[in-house]
Amino acid sequence: MNKSVLLPALLALGLAGCEKEAADTSQMAPPSAESAAAPAPAPPPGPAPGSTAGPPEGSAMVAPVAPADQLGSDIMGFLDLHWGMPVADLRAAWKAPLTPATLTDANACAFLAPPKESREIAFMVQDGVLKRVDVRQGDTVAPGGGRIGMTANEIAGLYKDKLAVQPNKYTANAKDLIVTPSPQAQARIVFQAGPDGIVSRWHMGVPPQVLYVEGCG
Repeated sequence: MNKSVLLPALLALGLAGCEKEAADTSQMAPPSAESAAAPAPAPPPGPAPGSTAGPPEGSAMVAPVAPADQLGSDIMGFLDLHWGMPVADLRAAWKAPLTPATLTDANACAFLAPPKESREIAFMVQDGVLKRVDVRQGDTVAPGGGRIGMTANEIAGLYKDKLAVQPNKYTANAKDLIVTPSPQAQARIVFQAGPDGIVSRWHMGVPPQVLYVEGCG
């Protein structure tokens, strides 16, 4: 869509605490009846077991900042979506309306998007299944950490040898930054950086649709 843990130090502290507790246990007095009868504190509230509820409708979909080499057949952070899922399943998983409500040609290339003037995310479907996700604005984070507003150099620093740079087909001095997570990976991420070197949009999906330059054109 940052944290480090000092694991050895925490383990050392935990073990030391356990040894001290074990040494002191023999000298502890048995608990009084009053303390034994005290009820245990209630656990903090949380989601019901088995809950699959997604984020509220209209909220930003932020994918976890997972390593780029984990980009595979799924779309991490985008609910239960996966490449090749039928359009009907895509609509059900998104849990909010996508327009157009019906496709005149079920096999043609088309974009499905929330019915808003400002469409942050759009889904490309072809042959009746999901092929690509386009992020046109907002703070949605790509697998590996890339996002709109980053510089081409920052993208290169995140994805390193997984990144290939190509000139944009239409805009002079603009670049397409194409991430291939691994030689075996099917999916790709494409960041589009303008002449100023700033990423203005990105998309991910499977070939050949992920490499379409003109959307469905």
